[in-house]
Formats: sequence, C-alpha cells, structure tokens
Amino acid sequence: MRSITTAMLVVLLGLDAPDGSDSPHPGEVGPAPEGDPWSELTDGGGEDPMVDATTRFFEDLDRRGYDPLLAKSSGTLRLDLHEGAQTTHWLLRVDQGRLQVSREDQEADTVVGISPALFEELAAGREDGVAALLRGDMTVSGDLRLVLQLERLFPSHPDARGPRRRFHSYMEVR
Repeated sequence: MRSITTAMLVVLLGLDAPDGSDSPHPGEVGPAPEGDPWSELTDGGGEDPMVDATTRFFEDLDRRGYDPLLAKSSGTLRLDLHEGAQTTHWLLRVDQGRLQVSREDQEADTVVGISPALFEELAAGREDGVAALLRGDMTVSGDLRLVLQLERLFPSHPDARGPRRRFHSYMEVR
C-alpha cells in the first residue's frame, strides 16, 4: 500500500525531485524509469490530469490521518476515475475517523465511478457530490451511507452560506 506524500506531489507538479535525482516531470513524454517511486501516480510518465485538486484532496486526507466529522464512520471507499479505457483508483479507508489513502484497486464497501473532470470540480468545491449523484453523473455501488458521510469532507462552494461554510472556514483558520 502506497500513500501519496508531499514529496511525490512536488515531483508530479514538475518541481525538482526531493532527492535531487533526474526523475521525469509530468510534462515529459515517455515511460518513467523502472523503479521510479512516482511512476504509479502518472501511469508511466505523461501529464496526469488529476494532479491538481484531486491529488491535493487525497493527500490532505492522508496527511490529516483523523477527521472528527467521521468519528462514527467506518468502511472502505474506492473511487474509480474513468476516462475512456483508462481507470485510476483511489482507496480511502475510514476507521472511526482515522483516514488512510492509497492508490490500490481492491474490493471496497463502496465503489464510486466518476469522471476525473467531475471529481476535480468536487475536490475544488465547485460542484456538489449529492447533486452530481442525483443527476446521474456518478455511480455508487455498495454502502451509499458512506458516500453521504464522506461528502462532509469536500470543500463547500465559495459562494455558499450557512453553517457548513462557516465550519469549513473556521477549520481552515485553525
């Protein structure tokens, strides 16, 4: 099981590798060298369209390690980002609020199918997950309750008003 670290994100964004090596940058064409620890994140080189808000979202969850909003939640959710014939997987394990993120394609209590572009909008707070589900823009198999509980983790729209927006703003200040 691999977790995405800040160092991996720095390399994926095209900055220097943390060890000073000549690790390929996302914009370069061609396969990543064998043994490159970041190759699994970009599927062998080439630019990964999900580096921005999606990777930041999952890296933040993994870095947090615990979220009190999920203290009564447990389960596994696999996110399948479908783009053409390619599917990218994210696995989120929740155990009484403890969070663990990996890029594994394993069985999960809940599986969400969604396009990378739509998830990017969700992770950036520009789209609402429940609305996307009701429109049929994403699919859920398994425990729908876990999806609804995890929806709390997504940022609210910048123009949103109400207690959720105030809570997220309060958490960002702390």
